[in-house]
Amino acid sequence: MVCLKDIARQDTPDAEVLRLAVERSMVLLTNDKDFGDVLRYPPSRHTGIVVLRITAATEPEVHKVLLQLLADHTVESLQATLAVVSRGKYRLKR
Repeated sequence: MVCLKDIARQDTPDAEVLRLAVERSMVLLTNDKDFGDVLRYPPSRHTGIVVLRITAATEPEVHKVLLQLLADHTVESLQATLAVVSRGKYRLKR
């Protein structure tokens, strides 16, 4: 797993973060809800985004759902997909 801090500065703009992920054929895992905007970041134009809708109170439950998402889908099947993970469920948009 590669963290943003390993390949870019913390203040890197969102579009550049996504470009780096696409360049490396990586699925972007983030809690930045801006990446959930399919008009700004259409799934067909990226290698997959997983947005965690998480707070300190929901962290254990959201992590459990994230693990279920990863058990249900391969990284390859998440290509060109937006996955939104929240407490109790996940949703996929292609």
